[in-house]
Amino acid sequence: MEAELKPKVLEIFDNIARQYKSLRKLQDQEVAESTELSPSQERNLEKMVDGLHAAGIDVLLGGLRSEAAVRTVPSWRDLISIHDAVVKPRPWLRHVPDVTEGVIGRSEMTSSDALHPNAMGYAKVAQTIWQQGVQPWLNEKGFKPAN
Repeated sequence: MEAELKPKVLEIFDNIARQYKSLRKLQDQEVAESTELSPSQERNLEKMVDGLHAAGIDVLLGGLRSEAAVRTVPSWRDLISIHDAVVKPRPWLRHVPDVTEGVIGRSEMTSSDALHPNAMGYAKVAQTIWQQGVQPWLNEKGFKPAN
């Protein structure tokens, strides 16, 4: 049975790697104050999300809705708009509206720029993703926590 499954599993992992590479490229694009995000960036994200979904892969999209981030980088609002435009027509898409909830703007949770999480902030981001995204998905799939 393992021999039968291996090619399909490898194909799925290759697809994930391709999609991740595309998503990472989009993520790595610098968003400066004077830069607006293009419609093609929204289409790219839609294509990646839809491609993963078509391959039978559950997608969890994390949003960044921090008003502190918008004040620092006004074009951040474009990212919020893209997130909303991708999520709204896809009821199957799992998303955490703001993975930085309770982090950005709190000095004990961020680096000296008050925008990027420090270790404590990343722990809170991970907790938020777990509680709002991963854990509900696992519960829905019938996985029960180990005691």
